[in-house]
Amino acid sequence: MTDTQLAFTGARLLQQTVEALCDRAPAIVAAAAEHLHGIRLGLHFNDGSHATLTTRHSRLIAEPDRCPNPDVEVVFQIQDDILNLIGEEALYGKEPLGDLLEGKRTVMLIHLFRTAHPYERPRLFDILRQRRTDKTQQHAEELLAAMHRHGSIEYATELADRLAAEGIARFEEDLQIIPENEGKAVLRQIAHYVTSRPL
Repeated sequence: MTDTQLAFTGARLLQQTVEALCDRAPAIVAAAAEHLHGIRLGLHFNDGSHATLTTRHSRLIAEPDRCPNPDVEVVFQIQDDILNLIGEEALYGKEPLGDLLEGKRTVMLIHLFRTAHPYERPRLFDILRQRRTDKTQQHAEELLAAMHRHGSIEYATELADRLAAEGIARFEEDLQIIPENEGKAVLRQIAHYVTSRPL
């Protein structure tokens, strides 16, 4: 097994992405699996999680193991949280502003409370303290408007872009051990997909 340190994401997200790629592009994956046949690549992520990437029956298999913090998804998660605020409902596939209604502690919400004026914070806290069943769409839109005023979404977008660039650079550096072939091209596509979803 070859061990490689990666910075772009966590093991659980790699597994989900590989499974989606296998389902949506089976011909590309089969070609990659042929090139990677017999190789077991041990991956260690910057969140402390681990995975093994290998092949089985013409499929790529990513198997997380010994993963102490599988929910840390860095760039992908930030992008997902931004999409919940500004993405099109038909494309995003989840309840619009659902994260605000649930009071999810996202990068944008943390930034908002760091930058909000003292006179604004009591009202923001009042909204967040309410139970999910008591919050209305108007409450969520009020929080979103405050995020726009304070540049919280722009901050999160810039953070995701910076982490994505760092992740791709680390990918190219750390996977120099793999020769250029279709298998490596698929790995590169995975890295770009995870870190570069359109917002």
